[in-house]
Amino acid sequence: MSEEQGTSFYAMGGFWDRWETLTAPVTGELLADARLVAGERVVDIGCGAGLATFASAEAVGGEGRVVAFDLSAETLEIVRQRAAERGVTNIDTVAGDMERDDIEGAPFDVALNQFGLTYAKDLGATFSRIRGQLEPGGRCVFAAWVERERLPLLPGPLMARYGDGLVDQDPFAMADTAMTLGLLADAGFESSSVRTVELTNVVPLEAIFQEAMVKQLGLDEAGSSEVRDEVMGRIAAYEVEGGYAAPLVFHVFSAVNPG
Repeated sequence: MSEEQGTSFYAMGGFWDRWETLTAPVTGELLADARLVAGERVVDIGCGAGLATFASAEAVGGEGRVVAFDLSAETLEIVRQRAAERGVTNIDTVAGDMERDDIEGAPFDVALNQFGLTYAKDLGATFSRIRGQLEPGGRCVFAAWVERERLPLLPGPLMARYGDGLVDQDPFAMADTAMTLGLLADAGFESSSVRTVELTNVVPLEAIFQEAMVKQLGLDEAGSSEVRDEVMGRIAAYEVEGGYAAPLVFHVFSAVNPG
């Protein structure tokens, strides 16, 4: 990426709190495959506001170190603020482009990513760059969404019939596991594997939908009302006691840098 990118949905106020509420169960699955060990050095690439960063910092302990790496200065500031508020001292923040930049603190034992690789324009080059930031034997573990049809309450699929204008990238670019495993092999990774996880997370409505999602479509009042009613009608099918049962279906890929 040559410049900071994102979706307009990401720019909405309070986005990260809502997104982390929705996707929190993914982090546990990601770390289960990462098998972090006390004292390891970890980089969370495309860290966002740090959901996986803080979980990793706890796993590696005071003798370990986690670098939160992201293109966005705004999200890195959120990570720093959260670290200060929580008294977490084993996290560093580094700004950079995962497709072009070496990462201060490399080489690492583990590179993690929770959906952030969908920002990459050239996945093959990005995997090669990530491998170059790892120790021999270092692990790359990342989560990626499956096909959009299986994720009806994510912002893109939810709003797709109105032009998908909320999404600047393709969050489902790595749904094809054979393609992704092939790119990892081409980048020099070995022992690559993937498992698919299906979860349901019961969340409040605001974790799925907010009024700004309709407003950004630029419709008149009548059009906005129609879209709002249609979207809420589809969301209603997932209503359960305590909120809405959001399907979370994703792949967890793992690969090793042979050195």
